[in-house]
Amino acid sequence: MARALVFDKSIILADEITAGLDEYSAQQVRTALYSLLTTIIEKAHHIEHVNLQELEVYKFTDEGVLLRDH
Repeated sequence: MARALVFDKSIILADEITAGLDEYSAQQVRTALYSLLTTIIEKAHHIEHVNLQELEVYKFTDEGVLLRDH
């Protein structure tokens, strides 16, 4: 994540960026990441505590890609 911020990348691929973090710390990391003016592609198993209303979320399934309904 630090490299993406330093090099001002237009797309950030984030793989389990909050794994091992408590809920508060995970929220702080995501808030900082999602406030950037860039495209974020995040792979995560646990997104229960993410405010999905402000994000365009896609769910990948065995049947294909589905746009998550907000």
